[in-house]
Amino acid sequence: MIVLAGGSGSRMNATLNKVYLTISGRSTLAFSLDTLERAPMVERIVLVTRPDERARAASALTEARLTKPCLIVDGGATRQE
Repeated sequence: MIVLAGGSGSRMNATLNKVYLTISGRSTLAFSLDTLERAPMVERIVLVTRPDERARAASALTEARLTKPCLIVDGGATRQE
């Protein structure tokens, strides 16, 4: 499963990428990763993020306590890339 988390939040006028905004103390990305962790048809996860947010993405993986293999890759400079 590919998770696209490389946005900027500009359409929300957010100062932080929206996938790292929190709800009840957890990032929205962690909630999504939890769902994929429980989905039997998902064998592995590829998390696409901005290069400058790799550490934050790794923290979200830790927060979600994934047992499935997960690879973090850099997204492009634009949505099309």
